[in-house]
Formats: sequence, C-alpha cells, structure tokens
Amino acid sequence: MLSRGIGPRLARRATAAAAILLAAATVCGPCGVAAVAAVASTQPLVVTTTSLPGVETAEPLGLQLGASGGTPPYQWVPDSLPGGLLLSSTGLITGAATSTGTQQVIVSVVDADNHRTTVALPLLVGAGPVVATSSLPAGTVDEPYSVQLEESSGTAPFTWSVAKGGVPGGLVLSSSGLLSGRPGTAGTLSIDVQVTDASGASGSAALSTTIAPPPLPSEGYVTIDAAGIATSLDLVAPSSSTRLGGKSVALAVEPSGAGYWIVSSSGHVHAAGQARFFGSISRRDLQGDIVGIAAPPGSRGYWLASSTGHIYGFGSARSLGSIPKKKLKGKVVAITATRKGRGYFLVTSTGDVYAFGAAHLAGSVPRRALRGHIVAIASTDDGGYLVVSSTGRVYGFGGARPLPSNSGSPSGTIAAIAVVQPPAGSGYWLLTTTGSIYSYGTAREIAVSPPQPLSTPYAAVPSTAIGAGR
Repeated sequence: MLSRGIGPRLARRATAAAAILLAAATVCGPCGVAAVAAVASTQPLVVTTTSLPGVETAEPLGLQLGASGGTPPYQWVPDSLPGGLLLSSTGLITGAATSTGTQQVIVSVVDADNHRTTVALPLLVGAGPVVATSSLPAGTVDEPYSVQLEESSGTAPFTWSVAKGGVPGGLVLSSSGLLSGRPGTAGTLSIDVQVTDASGASGSAALSTTIAPPPLPSEGYVTIDAAGIATSLDLVAPSSSTRLGGKSVALAVEPSGAGYWIVSSSGHVHAAGQARFFGSISRRDLQGDIVGIAAPPGSRGYWLASSTGHIYGFGSARSLGSIPKKKLKGKVVAITATRKGRGYFLVTSTGDVYAFGAAHLAGSVPRRALRGHIVAIASTDDGGYLVVSSTGRVYGFGGARPLPSNSGSPSGTIAAIAVVQPPAGSGYWLLTTTGSIYSYGTAREIAVSPPQPLSTPYAAVPSTAIGAGR
C-alpha cells in the first residue's frame, strides 16, 4: 500500500532530476557536481560607459562611469588619466583637464570576485576661455576711464568677475568685462580678473595700469591796481574789472587758481572767477582801513585785516584774534594765512609780526635791519613766512629763506609778494608799484607785465597787490 501511494510522485521527481543531470552533461560532459555550480554563474563584468562628452581646459568635471555584470560592489581603479583629472573608487571623474586635444582615459573596474575589466575612453579637450587683454591703458586721477576686456576661445556667453582682491578705487568691472569709472588714486594699480564661459570653464589674469596724478593748472598770478582792475596771467581765473566803492588794496587767490577775491580799503569784497562771496564789512563795524585779505585752503571763507590790527572773519574763516591796541606797534599793512589754513600772521610797517591760531611766531624784523618800510608778508610750506620791504629786501623766518632773483634786482617801489603754490617748489614773485613782476627761486618768469592801465588819460594808478595760484 505504501509503495502504491508514493510511487507516481517519486517517479515524477526522479524524471526532473534526470533532466537536470542531462543538461549538465550536455554542457560540461562528465564533470559531475561542479558542472551544476557553473550554470548558476553571473553575466561577464563590463564597462557600460562607451564614450565621454567633450570638455574644455579648466572646466570643472563630474563624469560618472558605469559598469554591469560580475558581482557587485565595484571598485574603480585609474590606470592612466590626463593631467588635472581624478578618479574616485566609485567611478566619478573630477578635476579639470589641463591640456587640449584628444586624450585617453584608461580605467579598470574590479568586482567583488576580483574580476577586472579595463577600458580606454577617448576624451576630447578643447581650449577654455583665456583673458586676451594683456595690459590696461594708462589713466589719470579723476578723469573718465573705460576699457573693454577681451577673451579668446571658450564657449559664449562669457561672464567677467574679479578673481581675488578688489577693484581699484573709483573703478567698476561689469559682468560684460567693461572696466570703467574715474580712478581715485595715482600710482600703479592692479586687478585680478576672471572670465567664465557657458560650460563653466574659466581663465584669469593679473592686469595692471599706471594712473597719473591730476594735471595741475598752470602756475601763475593775479595783480590788481588801486582802481580794481585785475590782470590774470596763466591762471584759470579771468582778468576782471570792478569798482568797490573805495581804493582796492589787496587780493587773495584760491589755491586752484580758479578764482580770487579783491578787497577795498572800506571793506568791500568782490569775488571773481569761481570764488564764492561770503560778505563785506559794514561801515559801522569798520575800525581803521582794511589793508589785507587772506583765505584758508578750500575757499570756504576769508579774513580781512584792518590797519588797527582788527580781524573780520567771513564764511568758515572765523576770527582767531585781533591785536590788542596797547600791543600794536605801528600800523598793520598785511595778513597771510598759514598753508593749512588754521592760523594767520599780521605784519606792521615797522616789521613786527603777530601770530594767531595755529600760526607760530618765528620772529620780527629787527629795527637795525629794516630797509624802507614793510609792505607785505607771505607764509610758506614749512610753517615759516617771508616779510618784504618797499625797497625789495626780503626777510625769512622759520624755515623760509630769501631766494636768488631770476630777473635781476627790482627797480622801483615794491608793493606786494606772492609765494608759489605746492608742489612747484620754493619761490616767490615781487610786484612793484609800476606793475613789474620779478621772480625768485622756482617761481617762473611768466612775463614782465607793463604798468597797469590808466584810470584816467592823465594819471597812472599804481599796482597794489599780487596773489599766486595754480
């Protein structure tokens, strides 16, 4: 009974087993059990990546290689890579190629059973973007500057940027590669630029240019006569003629040479050129006659000085003090501002000098050394000052010293002195009452001007003052 119940089932199993053994025998011959294991093996290990996309030099890469078959996991090994490229163990190619042309990427993949497959893949590397601009044109401080940077090779569109550091003050670099603006600093300026193309490749370069300081206006001066006629030589400010309701006695020139102020003995002020008007003295406030005017740098105001040593301030030039009546020796004849504009000096006809604010007194003209009477005073860059007499004798104080003449000894009576503006050096001009100009030191001999125009057909009006500028 037992054999009848299981016989057909066992028969079917035996038939199936026989079929398997027969298949093994057909494939492997009489190899027994080993033949059965061979039938269960996986597909061969192959690299499925058959080509690489073209790239550019300096283009950042992220190419993933693929494989199949064998027994995962896979381990990738670089056999030969172009310069600049790296291969991770997971098959990711990174880096950036450094050379152009068709190059070979030779890699191997190894599976868990240590089966290895090697493949050589061609990689076409094109030229990436290059900064074609090799130098920048020279420029000038505060003058318009514009240059279009150029690139070569690579794939458009291109984007420009600063690679490192910054852009020199006053300039801007646009994404299109336009470097423009107004340079704010003189000297050699450098900028590191970078151009990036559509594929992400980039090229950079360090460029430099020379920026010159702003051009200085011509060195020159303005003279005035008692009638208020001003004659400008080599300055931006024009000549002018004005009537101030009194005798013109002094002038002050902006350091830029673009304007000047004329003052009369009654305290009326006239602004010429680009000089701003800040006010005049009312008759009720006037003490003595006005003898001089001085303006600090920046043209924000001016001081007026009277013969009694009283100082009137206008604009931002506030009075820093007047000479007490009991200390005044003689009559004040002139005023000069320090070069930094933080003080002023007054001088009398007897050569006594008074200092106010940041001005430092360095001495007065000794009575025994006085030749003629003192007519003017002018401050110098070193903090000193020059005092001049009617006979042309110049006295130096502080770091200031008399200088040799470039145009001979003056003939006639001296009326005023004007010192050259920095950085022209050390020099000054003397003006005579006939309108002749004499230069000293580095002061240019611009012209020996003729006598000032006649105020009437019968009488010449003598020159009274000279002011220097640029």
